[in-house]
Amino acid sequence: MSELMKTITETLNPKKEKENEQEILDKAKAEFEAKGGKVEKIVSKEPAKRKRNSSSNEKNKKAKGKSAGKSNSTGVRKPVLSSFAMLKIKAGTKLTVRISGKINDKVTAIVTDPMNTTMDILYGKKKIKVFGLMHGEKEIRSIMKVPVKKPQGWDIFGVEVKGKWTSIHSIYNGFTKEQLYNNRPF
Repeated sequence: MSELMKTITETLNPKKEKENEQEILDKAKAEFEAKGGKVEKIVSKEPAKRKRNSSSNEKNKKAKGKSAGKSNSTGVRKPVLSSFAMLKIKAGTKLTVRISGKINDKVTAIVTDPMNTTMDILYGKKKIKVFGLMHGEKEIRSIMKVPVKKPQGWDIFGVEVKGKWTSIHSIYNGFTKEQLYNNRPF
C-alpha cells in the first residue's frame, strides 16, 4: 500500500508540476528569443479606486454629526422595525387595513405585544395570531383572496386618528434613527 501511495504522490505532486511548468516556459522563452523575438514585460496597473460622490460624503458627515451617542450603529441606515414599541404603539391598539387604496372594515388587527410585532387579525369571527407585519399581510390577502407578489406589511396596516389614516411605514419614516434606537424595548 505504501508503494501505491508513493507513486500517487510522485505523479500528482503539485510542486514538481510547477517546476516543470517553469522549465517549459523558460525553454519556450529561450527559443523565442533565439529566433529574434523580444519579450516585453507588462507592468500591471494599480486597481482603480472608486471615486465617491460628494453628496454621499455630505450625508455621512451630517449623520455622524447628529449622533446623540446612544445608538450603537455607525451607519446611516435606520434599524429594522422589530417591535411596535419603537413606534410608540401600545398593546391593544387597533390597526386598520387598507388594500388598493380602500380601508377594509371587515378586517382589523390588534397589537397584542408591543415588545415585538405580534398581532391578532380579526376577520369576521376568525381570530388569527401572527408575528410580523409581512405575515399579517400574507394572512389577510389569503383570506380575502387578493394576490400579492412581494408583501411588505407596513403599507397596508395603519392607524386611524381623527379620521386620517396613517400607514405604519409613514409612522416609521417620521422617526429619526436615534429615536428608533432609543425606543427599542431591548
